[in-house]
Formats: sequence, structure tokens, C-alpha cells
Amino acid sequence: MVMGDSRIEALDNSLFDKLQVFDGDISPMLKPDNNAIAIAVSLDDYGNLPNPEYYPEVGDTITATYADDVKYIDSRTGELCTEDTPEEYLQAKLYGARDVEYTVCALVELPYSMGYRYGGDGYDAVLSVDTAQRDSGGATIPMLYLFDTADEADEAEAEQYLSMLTAGEFSPLMYESKATARSEFAQFRQMFLLIGGILCTIIGWWDS
Repeated sequence: MVMGDSRIEALDNSLFDKLQVFDGDISPMLKPDNNAIAIAVSLDDYGNLPNPEYYPEVGDTITATYADDVKYIDSRTGELCTEDTPEEYLQAKLYGARDVEYTVCALVELPYSMGYRYGGDGYDAVLSVDTAQRDSGGATIPMLYLFDTADEADEAEAEQYLSMLTAGEFSPLMYESKATARSEFAQFRQMFLLIGGILCTIIGWWDS
């Protein structure tokens, strides 16, 4: 099986204890020179896997293709595509492509804060940073950082620092925290209260 249109996320070893293991064992991924991979699944509210046939099983071997570069060509001409090339004629051309086989050691659920936040035609997979760097042939580039705070005082200090670090309309950085989640929930709740109040006013006026 080739992991087409799938996404591989590399995690530091310290983050593996945040994964919820549905099946299998993630410990092989923490060993040096491993070829183990975990598949990220979506569980329902009861911790069940609603569509197990969609995912590989523990013990299956899957193949990931790495490339040094990818360019998109126009399949009609064989030339590099332009912004005017229709999507149905875009064809990926891999340079320095190489296949790596992995053994599925576990099915896991990623916390929302650690995921890609978008889907695709394939499924998501998880590797250790060391394995991903070894097999990709290049340095890994962090997409996001996660950290925990020890107590409320540390949380408030971290919130202040991150707010200052990401301030400004053109800042390339953003962050999420318990405080931002609380703020978003409060705004969401206020919106429903406002809509509910308007509806009650309309219904009351209509009945009068």
C-alpha cells in the first residue's frame, strides 16, 4: 500500500504519552533505528472506531514515498504548470524519490491541538522525529510547539509572554491556550444568547 495523499506528522518522544492508543503499542516507535509507524484514527464519543475498514491494521506493512523535490507539470504538455493550468491536468513529478516500508505498530487518536486541523483523501500517520529525519534525508522543521504549565501562575505568565510575542497584525506567529479557548467559548455562548434573545423578542411580539 502506498500512502498517497496522506500526511505524516513527526513527534518528539515526550509527546507520545499524549496519544490515546486504540489498538497496538507505540513503544516500538521510541526505539532507535525503528521502522514503526502509528496511524491516526478518529474515534466517536464513546471511544469506538466507526470505520475500521478504512485504516490499515496493526502489523500491516505500508510504504511511504519521500522525495527531494516535487514539481507540478501540465499532463497535456509535460511542461511545468502555470497558474492557468486547470486542476485536472496537474500532475506531480517527484525528484529523488525513494520508498520506505513501515510496520504499523498502533492505531492512535491525536489530541485536536496536535493534529493538522484539515483532512484529505488519505489518512494521517505518526512517526518519531528521529525516524522522520532519518528517512526524509533532511532536517525536520517544527510546525508547532506544545508545552504544559505547572500551575495557574505559570499559565498566566506564559499567556502574557505568548500574547506579547504574537502581537501585531503582521505577526507570523499564533498560539492557542486555555485562555484563548475560554474566550472563544464565551463569544460563542454570547452569540447564542443574543440570537435566543432576539428570537424570544420576535415570538413575544408576534403573539401580542
